Amino acid sequence: MNRNLEQTLRVGSSMSTLERPESIIEHRLNVGSGDQQDPVEDSQVARIEALLRDASDYIVHEHYKEALQCAEEALALDPQYAESWFMLGQAHIELGQLEVGEAAVKRAIERDLDEASYYYELALLYDDHPDLNEEESLRRGFHYTQEAVKRDPDDYSYQFHLGYLYYLNDEYDEAAAIFHQLYDQWTESDETLWEFDLSDLRYQMAELYLDMGYEKAYTDDATGVDYYISREDLDEALNHYVRALSFAVCEAQRDEIEDAIQYVERSKQYVFLTKRSLKLATIPVVLLLFQDRFFNLMALLSVILIGCLCIVPRWKHDQMYDK
Repeated sequence: MNRNLEQTLRVGSSMSTLERPESIIEHRLNVGSGDQQDPVEDSQVARIEALLRDASDYIVHEHYKEALQCAEEALALDPQYAESWFMLGQAHIELGQLEVGEAAVKRAIERDLDEASYYYELALLYDDHPDLNEEESLRRGFHYTQEAVKRDPDDYSYQFHLGYLYYLNDEYDEAAAIFHQLYDQWTESDETLWEFDLSDLRYQMAELYLDMGYEKAYTDDATGVDYYISREDLDEALNHYVRALSFAVCEAQRDEIEDAIQYVERSKQYVFLTKRSLKLATIPVVLLLFQDRFFNLMALLSVILIGCLCIVPRWKHDQMYDK
């Protein structure tokens, strides 16, 4: 999945409070979730909600310093307000202060265990976390995306991201099941609801089936070595490539898939001709071993004739698979 898709729901950058020693944010991160707070008045609630709306707007327009300031002010009014912690975490993450941002989002989760977007924000954070290896990044991403899907299974963005993680983990059947469910349920109204559109979904499905085909049959361009076991592998690879072509959305993607299909076609023809040549050559070989010179000459001519016939293109075979 393109990284710009994942950035759509992300927020914020702002003037970092970490630049100040013993900042109020560092202090609040150390406040336990069980600390008792005075009741918040209705006027304060209204003020907090207004600040968070402003923070959200700033994030949308990439004014992250202002967003962070609004989140800080909201937290000063009520440190137990989950959405304030979430906004604060998003702003810090966009500023590159990942550790503080991660801690702030986790504070939001502690205060509201049922909000799916908080888990999803952490899942996106772990996708390209600089301090995690690929395996750990994928493991954490899986965990928090699954938690988000569990709390809001109707959100297509969460489902799409989960399918993408399955794809990255080479769990192709699971990824295909999710992508096809989204594709079958897609309507025009969904184009404006989620962080991806139908072309993004089709692109990812084409990539999925292309890789499923490569898993069965491909050639190493560097060495020229072919990797497939049997005719059945080639048949299965071709089926995957054809499905990939049906979802392709751009010329570059179509060209790559068509090249893969042509490779499989050539390989299938090579496998067929090799087997046919070996079978038909057994008769003249026997004649060469057990008959007199006349028959030996005839057998030699037969071998030459068979060799010529085997290099003739099998037009009927090709036409069967072109469709």
